[in-house]
Amino acid sequence: MMKTTLLPLVFMLVSSSALADPEVTYDSGDGYAKPPPPRHVLPPPPPPPIVVRERDPYDTPGIVIVGVGFGGMILRSDLGSEVVPAPLLHLGLAVGAAEFALRTSLAPRALDLDDGRALSLYATRATFSYRFLPGATVHPVAGIGLESVIGAPSSGSVGHTFAATARVGLELAFPLHDGALALGLDTEGHLPFAATDSFPVDLSLMLGFGAYVDYRF
Repeated sequence: MMKTTLLPLVFMLVSSSALADPEVTYDSGDGYAKPPPPRHVLPPPPPPPIVVRERDPYDTPGIVIVGVGFGGMILRSDLGSEVVPAPLLHLGLAVGAAEFALRTSLAPRALDLDDGRALSLYATRATFSYRFLPGATVHPVAGIGLESVIGAPSSGSVGHTFAATARVGLELAFPLHDGALALGLDTEGHLPFAATDSFPVDLSLMLGFGAYVDYRF
């Protein structure tokens, strides 16, 4: 009688223990409980690295360049050699690392003629320039051009001469919200090759040098 009474109790205890722990399974062969298979939890993959790339100062939709500069110009002529101040004006069109531009150097009252008149020189040139090393901080620049030099004496007729130009320099650019700002140093040689009869001096060489600031938008 007692064995008959204990069997339902043992069955109830075993059943309640199995329900309380669903991970426990029983082998139908020997009746012993087996632990659940081990779980392998892999850690989440690390987030991708954040790469911050500095914007190329020249990587801007703007293609128009305006600039001003100031420097000097060495003039060699039949009157001797002179060093005169020469402001610079610059208007350009950018195409990638290349630039097509008009540059004007102003040298008012640059030379004193033998007859007492003062000669002013205004040199305007069409140039092609190229900026090298796009990934660098300081960019070398080089360019060539064809120039018209106006010789305007304080009285009398105005003369013209043509010249070939070559330019080299270094340029440092800063990105702006709507463009770029560039600071540069350069030197430019001017070699006259054809002059009108009214040009009052025999100008053999002009060598310009100076600093400039350009705004690209």
